[in-house]
Amino acid sequence: MPYAVRFFDEQFTMAYRSDLQLSRLITIFSFLAILIACMGLYGLSTHALSQRVKELSIRKILGAELWQIIYLVVSKFLRLIIVASIIASPVAYVVMSRWLTGFVYHAPLGVLPFVAVIIIMMMIGILTVGFQTLKAALANPSQALRME
Repeated sequence: MPYAVRFFDEQFTMAYRSDLQLSRLITIFSFLAILIACMGLYGLSTHALSQRVKELSIRKILGAELWQIIYLVVSKFLRLIIVASIIASPVAYVVMSRWLTGFVYHAPLGVLPFVAVIIIMMMIGILTVGFQTLKAALANPSQALRME
């Protein structure tokens, strides 16, 4: 039989099977990395807040509002996220550019995906640290000052 009939989608799937598997692996490990990073950020914020519980209590007694206390703690962690983004973005750009050169047709990399990822990382960081900070800011300051 000199001619075999194949559907285009089957041929396309066979040609990019390794890329599909790599995509699944990247998705799974990215989710795990984000989960582990959130757990680490949660632990770091818990430790930082336990070290500063008296300071936050005194600020609350002296009239600091809830948003001021939350901003004081969350801004410190947002700076860390921004520094990590500044370090990671060029590395990700180089790796993605090299990976995309292996394809005949590829989309150019722009700034928008990197900005979107940085914004998402900041929102995840604010939610992770903000929850712990809100809990500490709403606590009774007399209990924290009485613990010594």
